Amino acid sequence: MKVVVISNTDYNFSAKLSKICNDQSDDLLFCDDFIDLSKKNVSNSLIILDYDDEVENLDKIKSISKKISNSTFCIIMKNINSDTQKKLTQLGFDLIMSKQSFLINFSTIKKQFLLQK
Repeated sequence: MKVVVISNTDYNFSAKLSKICNDQSDDLLFCDDFIDLSKKNVSNSLIILDYDDEVENLDKIKSISKKISNSTFCIIMKNINSDTQKKLTQLGFDLIMSKQSFLINFSTIKKQFLLQK
């Protein structure tokens, strides 16, 4: 599975995800920002976006995400609250969850992602 991550400040999350992907032989690509992502071939990917880094760019991110085909967008954040989750769901993102929950549930998320494809 191809996993694409945009997370520039949470090195702990990135390291843990790198280990999980390495153990499960998943392809992992880190992008500096969402503009960088739009320049790469990331279709058919699980795209993980760190909300804590990109909170100011959500509308721009949603418009660019429409141009990327067959990908699942997961928004992760340190602490999740219902208002933020509702806003992100209304914007049309596929998954919204805490970073810790994402890491714990990666295998299940991976299975669901692969079933969709």
